[in-house]
Amino acid sequence: MKFITVITGDNRGFSSIFTLLAIFMIIGTLYTIGSVMHTELYQSDNFFQFPENETKKVLDDITSYLMIEEGYACTHENGMKIILLVKPVFDTDISLEDISLQIVQKGHLTILGAGDVHETRGSLFDANFWKDIGYDTFVVIPVLDGDNSLSSQKLVNGDIFFVAFKLDDMEMGDTASFSFLTPYGRCMNIEVQIPFSTSGVFRIF
Repeated sequence: MKFITVITGDNRGFSSIFTLLAIFMIIGTLYTIGSVMHTELYQSDNFFQFPENETKKVLDDITSYLMIEEGYACTHENGMKIILLVKPVFDTDISLEDISLQIVQKGHLTILGAGDVHETRGSLFDANFWKDIGYDTFVVIPVLDGDNSLSSQKLVNGDIFFVAFKLDDMEMGDTASFSFLTPYGRCMNIEVQIPFSTSGVFRIF
């Protein structure tokens, strides 16, 4: 009697290779899906994000009592005449006596107190009040003062006004920072570099 021996191959190797290929395909698919979701979420997040400087400005606006909107300057003898346009964020009553202007210039810290209120029209840099301003006070020029509180009582309650003062030993290219100090809110700090300008009056920010 003859015996016929049938040799069958072991398929476990092929099964292992197929399983590994399937695993790699699944991992690749999941990685692709994850990358797409990450990109979409990142773009979605950026849609709601502000640039860093814009975020800081928004925080300054909502936490400061007085906002400095614009600033102008002109040369004066060995220094500068500075005019700032100021607007309160809130309508809370505050006396001018409670407002100080902090100036940091060339390593020196100076605090100016409020002086007189001047109803002035025309060229502000040529106004008569400049000859009465020292280097330790600032004057106020009302712009919008509906109830006349700023002019008659030196009381700020939502009024918009200019602040004018002089800086000694200030030249083109120098840097200075201005902050209003009040019993309310925080200091709004503006740092400026006086630009090189051939104009008599120039904007500083």
